[in-house]
Amino acid sequence: MNNSDQETEHLSNYWLELIPEFPLGRGDLAKLKSIANKYPHEEVKIAMRIAVDQYIIYQENSPTYESAQHAFSKISGICRNRISEKSNPDFPKLLYIRGILKNRFGNFDEKFSLDLLCWAHRLGAPLEYLTEQAKSEFSWTKWRNAIIHDIDTHSPENTSKQNQT
Repeated sequence: MNNSDQETEHLSNYWLELIPEFPLGRGDLAKLKSIANKYPHEEVKIAMRIAVDQYIIYQENSPTYESAQHAFSKISGICRNRISEKSNPDFPKLLYIRGILKNRFGNFDEKFSLDLLCWAHRLGAPLEYLTEQAKSEFSWTKWRNAIIHDIDTHSPENTSKQNQT
């Protein structure tokens, strides 16, 4: 057994400590191995705890299978968000703005929208502007096109081209 397999087994055992009713299947173990290869071991354990605390639903004093699967599916995203928060103190506000978009548009690409928000903010878009943009658009496509236009307009490549003319 190599180090990666040992780490996956350790994390799988930790999951069992959190939710003994639902051991991970082969497919889940493969996903866990991928997560363990991408994020620090302790970060994965913290994400597991958060996922269980936030997403497990109990019926008759037992967690439901669906909520256990849902909680497990959130581990990677929790790791990604926690690491992003450490490197970008405005990240929670960007998540809040994405929440506005989710409430307004319902079905849309959450990861892509967060990437666009982070990108626009890195290029200098103030959080207040991004919040107003999210509140003023009524269509995912229109919001996406507007934010991409803002990004294109303020990207270093376009700024240097505009300065040359």
